[in-house]
Amino acid sequence: MDKASRRYNWHLVVEDGKLAAEPTGTGVMAGDPGEIHPMALTNGVETVVVSARALRAVHQYTNKRLAEIQRLQAAKVKGSRKWKKLQRRKNRFLAQQKRRTRDIEHKVSRAVVDIAVDQQTGTLALGDVRDVADGKRLKAKSQQKIGNWSHGQLRQQIEYKAAAGITVELVDEAYSSQTCPNAGTDTNPRDGSIAVRLAVSLLIATRSGRSTFFRGGCTVK
Repeated sequence: MDKASRRYNWHLVVEDGKLAAEPTGTGVMAGDPGEIHPMALTNGVETVVVSARALRAVHQYTNKRLAEIQRLQAAKVKGSRKWKKLQRRKNRFLAQQKRRTRDIEHKVSRAVVDIAVDQQTGTLALGDVRDVADGKRLKAKSQQKIGNWSHGQLRQQIEYKAAAGITVELVDEAYSSQTCPNAGTDTNPRDGSIAVRLAVSLLIATRSGRSTFFRGGCTVK
């Protein structure tokens, strides 16, 4: 019984009798998680951006509505009938938004895995952003965006759905934005008169099976 949302949740586990499929692909695909676009994928030839602006809209509305309820609640005596009524309203709202977020994240993770399967991918390298919230505190708006970014939940869902044939690995993003995928050396993305400007962060899969993160652009000869 979910008291916050006033409903019962039933979770059923059914054995389908199917064995996990062996990896059918041998290619390497790289994925870069993002706060605006949940995932940017590339195999070095084709690039796909998985966009879910609805997820960001849910987070923004949650913050806005939650601030309104908390403002009303702050004017009441804690523990009073009106305060408890607002608290129940807040709990129901947060439970509803949690279900909406989970639904969108499941759709995004399914899209990522389907793209990897279509590209005959055997290894999916994802950027390791687990420590994105560590260190110095950011400004209010930036800190709120980072706090709303549920990259860990999305990664777990991708790993669960890809377990039937695709290996998911985490790749450190340190200094990756300074590496040119063409020359393989560190370079300033703003250097050069002819530059490849990418709207999103990309991962270029190399022949060795590792991944080089590439943001911005580099000089093309």
